[in-house]
Amino acid sequence: MILPIRARRLYIDEFDLSMAESLHISSLDGDNRRFVPDEVFETVGKARETLSWLVSCYQKRDAPLVYAIMLHSGENGGRHGGQSGEQYGGRHGRENDGRRGRRCGGGRGGRHIGHIQAVPIESGWEIGYHIAEPFTGNGYATEAIRAFLLPIMRHLGVSKMYGICHAENVASRRVLEKCGFALESESIAQYHGSLQPVCRYIFHDESARLVSAEHDENDNNDDRDDSDDSVGSVYGNVRRDKAYVNGLLDFIRQEYGLEPVDIAPAKRGFFGETWKMDTAGQSYFLKLDYSGAHKRIYERSFPIMEHMGANGIDFVSKIIKSADGRLSVPYDGAVLGVFDWIDGDNVQNEATKKEEYRMLAKIYTVPTEGLHIPREDFMGKSADLFYKQWEMLEDPQIHAIFKKNRAKLEHRAKRLKHFSAMCQNDTAVFAITHGDAGGNVIMDGDRYYIVDWDDPIVAPPERDAWFCLYWDWAMDLFNDELRKNGIDYELRPERQAYYCYHSFFYYLTEFMTTYFEIQNRGGDMAHKISAYFDCWIEDEIRYADSNFA
Repeated sequence: MILPIRARRLYIDEFDLSMAESLHISSLDGDNRRFVPDEVFETVGKARETLSWLVSCYQKRDAPLVYAIMLHSGENGGRHGGQSGEQYGGRHGRENDGRRGRRCGGGRGGRHIGHIQAVPIESGWEIGYHIAEPFTGNGYATEAIRAFLLPIMRHLGVSKMYGICHAENVASRRVLEKCGFALESESIAQYHGSLQPVCRYIFHDESARLVSAEHDENDNNDDRDDSDDSVGSVYGNVRRDKAYVNGLLDFIRQEYGLEPVDIAPAKRGFFGETWKMDTAGQSYFLKLDYSGAHKRIYERSFPIMEHMGANGIDFVSKIIKSADGRLSVPYDGAVLGVFDWIDGDNVQNEATKKEEYRMLAKIYTVPTEGLHIPREDFMGKSADLFYKQWEMLEDPQIHAIFKKNRAKLEHRAKRLKHFSAMCQNDTAVFAITHGDAGGNVIMDGDRYYIVDWDDPIVAPPERDAWFCLYWDWAMDLFNDELRKNGIDYELRPERQAYYCYHSFFYYLTEFMTTYFEIQNRGGDMAHKISAYFDCWIEDEIRYADSNFA
């Protein structure tokens, strides 16, 4: 993200140590103490410690994403346009608190009046801000959020941003609503260390274009610098900034003979980074996988996708080969694939399940002879790998989560071993399987596609079917589609159970692999793992525990 970000009356830039006193003073505001007590710095020294840490993060290009809000030189800035911003405790301020007459300022030529930030939360990213009390009432918070929101979302590669505030913080709620955030929920939830009434707002980038286009006499952003070209996201230890994107586009021109005219993040897939790239006459999907272990899995998937296409499967991603005929190419330590762009959205309901199972059953008829592709062995290695990763783990929070769930983990490992033994000698009806088809069905009008074939293996259909094992109608529908495609087979409960327990550990190992590679750069992994023990897969586990012996 290119800094500073400029708006009509203010700009957003990195903090420096000269702002320690103003950060200390502004943090002592009454509303700050009431609503965000963990952002109060009781002494200048505490504020300076925090700024020293932030400066080191800037130097390492690391999170958190916290920036100073500064007034342009010459901007008066006091409440209602008066002089009170010149001193902390002026008009409408505190008359006898000992801070009267001290400047709330500092920094590089402008006056520091607050901060703005984007912080990772369990469901994505949250925006936060604070305007020092003498400067409130002038619309600075609204102006800062509108200036910051689109650049930070493009920088992070996200399509939504959350705003979370105390339900009684009417001013913050009003600011979020003016900036295009919609109220998603009101509830009693953990908020700064205790249960509080909380409002949760959400902003989608579809509405961002409308918000950024708003101009009125109080919010004229005509002089705002919109030259931030840092699209994309942070993945691993490489910053997806303007230089990175330009290098990627130059590489595409050289290796694929394509001439890009636009590129933007695409929200598809779990691993790696994804982009939608436009040329003058066509759109393409780009996926790069940097993950040490997973990129090898990704690379071996390309011949499988090409093989399916050669056998009449026209509802999977079509690979665009490089100029010299390669299915994928190495780039910057990643594996890069280019595909035709498929319009549409991932939708999951009863109607899409029928289409999903219809497509999968057709894929199961594709011959597998001669393919260099892994084959299911039912060895249940995911549990063994998890326990090895746990032994290597040094993070005390994650370690505590596993200890808390030790009995659950041991029970599921035992169940996996049991069903592994039952399935190992059963080799009936193996075919090319996806492994997560439901989460990758794209609906474009009346057409359906299965995308993101990252990890295809030759395995029984249960590898794709177990996600809905507790719905009888779904299992009947799956069996129906198998028969319609000439496959004389019915889903077997022991195989369903195997994939249920195996997948539970497999997803845990994916969390752990990601943590070992990038620690918490993709969000607080302890929170993610804790939430995983109470997520959707628990329904399948409970059903398997109760119904499969």
